[in-house]
Amino acid sequence: MIAHISPGHSPKSIALRATIRSEFLKNRNATGEAAEALKGGAVRGLANYLTMMSVKGDAASAGGGGGGVRKRVEEYERRSVEEMREPKDNK
Repeated sequence: MIAHISPGHSPKSIALRATIRSEFLKNRNATGEAAEALKGGAVRGLANYLTMMSVKGDAASAGGGGGGVRKRVEEYERRSVEEMREPKDNK
C-alpha cells in the first residue's frame, strides 16, 4: 500500500516509508486494546487519505470546479498535520 501512496525514490517518499516502518516496528508487540487502538487509527488514516484523494480527483475532473471542497480538504489536511505534530498527553 505504501508503494502506491509514496512511489519512487524521492527524499519525501523515502522519509514517509521510513516513518511508517518505524511506527510498525515500534508497535509490533502491542496486544489487546492497544493493538485494537492502533488498528483503528490505521483504518481512519487510510480512510481519510482515500477520501481526500477522491475529493481532489473530483475537483480536478470538474475542470477546476469544486474549489470550495478543495479548500476545505486542504484546511483539514493542514489541521490534521498540526494535530499529529502536537505532543500528546500521556494518560
